[in-house]
Amino acid sequence: MVAFNRSELCDYIVNLKRHHSQCELNYHLCMSLIPDCRQSAERWSFELPSERSVSVLVSRVDLAPYTTTLEITQSSAQSDYVTRPKMLIRLYHDVEMAEVVAVSYTHLTLPTNRE
Repeated sequence: MVAFNRSELCDYIVNLKRHHSQCELNYHLCMSLIPDCRQSAERWSFELPSERSVSVLVSRVDLAPYTTTLEITQSSAQSDYVTRPKMLIRLYHDVEMAEVVAVSYTHLTLPTNRE
């Protein structure tokens, strides 16, 4: 059994107004990227202009009357040996909000030069 100090649990307070506005913005960005995600194909892919030829694959995982769940995966031709960043996003069409449900990514530590 794990015991938690009550004061540690109360340190983080969610700003609901800010969170909801971010979810609304994410929804509109997703819908501008794939406006017909409920009717068309189940997969979309995009090439990003970059030296590393980065591609983004969007797959529809679930479709329900009021929600759509998308999986967004990034891949690069030069780094197939690295875990591909992945996000699972649920779109709520009735309230026009998008929520990031899960994130799987590779954490990169960038080198710093000290003089």
